[in-house]
Amino acid sequence: MKEDNKLPTTLEELPIKFFKLMSGESIISYTHDVDNEYCIGLEEPMTVSTNTEHDYVLTPWIPFSDGRVHILEAMNVIIEAPVDSNMKAQYMRIVLDSIIEDNIKPESKVLH
Repeated sequence: MKEDNKLPTTLEELPIKFFKLMSGESIISYTHDVDNEYCIGLEEPMTVSTNTEHDYVLTPWIPFSDGRVHILEAMNVIIEAPVDSNMKAQYMRIVLDSIIEDNIKPESKVLH
């Protein structure tokens, strides 16, 4: 983990990256350093899908997980790249909207 606990204050400083995985999936996520150099910490990872018009859609990568942080083994990554500020802003808007929505809607219950 990072020794300095300085939080990013601008979009440019946010550690949001794009990953192309061995499975073929494309994801974007806020990243964290972890103690294991062979792993990447992902917070609120989103799957990036595109349609024939080259529009993209971001959806939760692991939609039914209670946790917000997931560990990805680096050996599963083909490409890792930083993203531009416009994409960071869009990603953060979606993540923050989903957090606000989760805090507003009542808990879902399983009916027997």
